[in-house]
Amino acid sequence: MLKLCKIVLRKVSFDHYLFQKELIKSIKWINKAEAKILKNWCLKNYSAQYGEMIHETFEAIRAI
Repeated sequence: MLKLCKIVLRKVSFDHYLFQKELIKSIKWINKAEAKILKNWCLKNYSAQYGEMIHETFEAIRAI
């Protein structure tokens, strides 16, 4: 599932709204260990574009 999440996020990375929407879905689908891996991957690849949004999204979703 993690691999699929990365593929989808790559494909929608051109649009802030779509990236956040798919990131939220991805976080909900995967387990906590995979979520840590996904967060690190997102920050490594997209922190210049979406760094703050990535942190906020992970905090918001995991707080639920």
